[in-house]
Amino acid sequence: MPALYAVVITLAVLVGALLVGGVFYAVHRRPALNGPVTAAVATVSALAAVLALALAAAR
Repeated sequence: MPALYAVVITLAVLVGALLVGGVFYAVHRRPALNGPVTAAVATVSALAAVLALALAAAR
C-alpha cells in the first residue's frame, strides 16, 4: 500500500503543478484576472491548510 500512496501523491502534485501553471499563464496573458485569481488561490490555500491539519490529526 505505501507504493500506491506514493503514486497517488505524485500524481496529485503533478496535476496541481499543471493547474498552477495554467493559472499563472492565464494571469500573465490577461492581467485583469489578477484580483479574482489571487482570491481564488488564497481560498484554495486555506482549504489545503485545513485539509493538511485534518490529515495530520488523523495520524
